[in-house]
Amino acid sequence: AEAPDAAAAGEVAAVRRVFAQHREAPLRRQLAGVRASIAELYMTDLCDLDDAEQQCEDALTHGLEVDPTCLEVLSARATLRKVQGRCDEAKQLTLEAARMVKAAAGRPAASEDDAEEGESGDEEEGAAKRGGGDIGGEGDGGPLADEDVVAALCRTMIDLEQTAEARELLVGLLERDEQDLRAWVLLGWCHVVENDPETAQDCAKHGLKLCKKHGATSDAFRPELQKLYKKAQVMERPPAQPAAAN
Repeated sequence: AEAPDAAAAGEVAAVRRVFAQHREAPLRRQLAGVRASIAELYMTDLCDLDDAEQQCEDALTHGLEVDPTCLEVLSARATLRKVQGRCDEAKQLTLEAARMVKAAAGRPAASEDDAEEGESGDEEEGAAKRGGGDIGGEGDGGPLADEDVVAALCRTMIDLEQTAEARELLVGLLERDEQDLRAWVLLGWCHVVENDPETAQDCAKHGLKLCKKHGATSDAFRPELQKLYKKAQVMERPPAQPAAAN
């Protein structure tokens, strides 16, 4: 009779450990997020300090110790590696972070061929053709990443020319809020990097239309959209493909 009692006690203890871990997870995530914010501070406002780089490294190391799956920490670490010129490491970190975002949305990672399909840039239809899935809200995998974190991750990916993955995440943000001006700006720069000026212009023009609609609340994004539009205008168009012989 003692063996079943021992087994039952073990099961109860295991269940209690699981519940304790679930209660601690949000706290660990918050603490790791604080460390990521500290690192970002040393990469921006405090970057002139002699020990800024080391302070940034220490903050990110501590953040990963608290929560190895914290998206904010992975994204900030990728940005640091990019700034340091360690681009291969940065690319690995951004892809890992992107997989986490899509896993939370209950979506598999798309191949580059899938991500390149349908890039019309025509408002909602254009966004739908670029991909699917809600990256910025609530998905099958639970609460999803903060929009600011996803946007920061996409900026780093664009700088690293990982535009296929960046576009997939940005489309997810647009499917949550088609009027997300920041996402339209970043999506346009994806197409600049891909030497697709026409689609980049479409993104800029759509964003500027939204600026007119929203008035003063969109002033922060209007200069970025105008810069994007001018950049796309002066880009060389890809040569036309020769007609197939009959």
